[in-house]
Amino acid sequence: MWNIPKLVKAPIMRTVASLDRGFIALLLTELIAARTDMGETEKGQLLSQQMACQIFAEYAHLRLEQPACFVPSHLAELFRRSKYDVNICGLRLPIDSFQLVFQQGFQTSDGFPLDSIHVFNLRSKLCESFFDAVAKTELSDTRLAEWSDALNSNGEAEIARQLKFLPRLFEGFRTATREHLFFYPCFAGAQIGLRAMRLEEVAVRTQEIQEIGRPTASGRKVTPEAIFDATNIAIAALCRYTTRPETVKDFVLPRSERYNHKGDKKQKKIFCFLDPKIVNQRSTKPGEEPAYSVKPHVRGFVYATLRDERWYRKNPLKPGEPLRIQEREPTIIHPESFEAAV
Repeated sequence: MWNIPKLVKAPIMRTVASLDRGFIALLLTELIAARTDMGETEKGQLLSQQMACQIFAEYAHLRLEQPACFVPSHLAELFRRSKYDVNICGLRLPIDSFQLVFQQGFQTSDGFPLDSIHVFNLRSKLCESFFDAVAKTELSDTRLAEWSDALNSNGEAEIARQLKFLPRLFEGFRTATREHLFFYPCFAGAQIGLRAMRLEEVAVRTQEIQEIGRPTASGRKVTPEAIFDATNIAIAALCRYTTRPETVKDFVLPRSERYNHKGDKKQKKIFCFLDPKIVNQRSTKPGEEPAYSVKPHVRGFVYATLRDERWYRKNPLKPGEPLRIQEREPTIIHPESFEAAV
C-alpha cells in the first residue's frame, strides 16, 4: 500500500471557479499577509517566501496533472544511505513539480514515518513564464488600484495600505527562489517546512534546522535525523533519475489504490531496482584464515560528478546529451555470511 500524497493549499485554490485565479489570489494574499503580521523583518520575509513557494509548488503540481514517482521501500532505504560528490545544478527533474511517494510503513533511521516528499523547481522556464504572467496581469498600477478599492470596501484597510509593497515582495520572492531546488517532506501525515537541496545541509547533521521540533499530525516532533534522511533521499532520487533515467518507468497503480492518487495516470512513475554489486569472501586454501575479515553489510549508492570534460556517460534516453553524474551501484558485502551473522 502507498501513502496518499498531501496537498495543503490546493483545497483553497479549488474553491475559486478558475484554478489560475485561485492561485494568483492566494499567492498575493500570502505575500501581503506575512508583511502585515510581521512587518519588514527577516523572519517575515522568509515566512512570506515559504508560503509563496508552497502555493506555487502545488499550483504547478495541479496544472501538470499531479505527477508522482513511487519509491519502493528497499530503494528508499538505499537512497537514505547514499553518499554524494555531485554538482546539484546538474541534477534533472522528471517534471517541474512532482511528489516522491513512499510505501506505508517506511521510516527514517530514527523510526519516523516518511509519507512523501514534494520536489519542485522554481528556476525553470515553466515557472518563469508563470511568474511573468502574474507580474503583468496582477501587479500593474491599474490592477493594484482595483485590489485596493475592493479591500477598502470590505473593511480591510490595513491590507490595502500594504499593496504598494506587493511588486517588491513578489520580485524578492522570485530572486530568492532562483538559486536552489526545493522540497517539502511530509512526516506522519503533516507537511513540514521548506527545504533547499544543498549538499552542505546533508553533510552537517548538527546545523540549526528550523523545522526540528515541530509536531506532526500524530503529535510526534520532527527530529534532526528525520530531516537529514528526507534531504538525503530527495537528492539521491534526483541523482538516480539523472544517472539512470531508464530505470524510472511508467507505473500502473493497483485498482484498489487508484482513487487515492488523483491526476493523469500517464504522470505516474516508479523507481526500479538496479542489481547490486556482490562482493564475496576472498578465496583461501583449506585450513587458512581469510586474509581480511569484514562483517556482512550493504553499502548504499554513491554518486559522483565527472568533472573533466573528457569524461561522461552516454544518456540512454537522449543519445546526444551526455550525463556527467555517475551512479556507483549499491554493494552487498559477503552475502553468504548474512544468515550466520543474524
